[in-house]
Amino acid sequence: MQQTQQKTLLTEGFDLRNLTTQSLLLRRTLAQSFTGRLTTARDVREAQASYSAARNFRLLIYTVQPEISYQPSPMLRLTGSLLHTNKHDVLDHTGQADVPNNTQGRFDDLGLETRLSQVSKRTLTVATHVTRVAFTGDANAQNSVVGLEILQALRPAPTTPGTLTSNSAWLMA
Repeated sequence: MQQTQQKTLLTEGFDLRNLTTQSLLLRRTLAQSFTGRLTTARDVREAQASYSAARNFRLLIYTVQPEISYQPSPMLRLTGSLLHTNKHDVLDHTGQADVPNNTQGRFDDLGLETRLSQVSKRTLTVATHVTRVAFTGDANAQNSVVGLEILQALRPAPTTPGTLTSNSAWLMA
């Protein structure tokens, strides 16, 4: 369990941010060349501002991330992962705690990473991810402070199956 708190004193009041995280990591060697990992987490992210009730939120965040790696040799590793995150604002519009509202977001990220390496010489890493973002809430909630926090400044795309991103890196020693 990890807890972080930040409080900023302002001339008009204060700005407070809290983050509480509980996580569990399970790792298991499935066979000589296969390794599995499962990471689960429960986060509570909270913001309070004495000068504006519109900046107050309390997000309950659940994350599950299974991952499997196949490494047939020391030079090659293939990793497949899935990340599912669900964020829900449990603060209603009047600022009362634990009164659920309909503002929530969901992230699904499917990834594949390939890593080729030669010891003490060079490493090539190529990663591809498909990300899907969904948001439910009223029309103004998406552009609000809590909407930006839930969406991590991303925009949901209801007409497309997901966003494809890729990344590659070449390291030489």
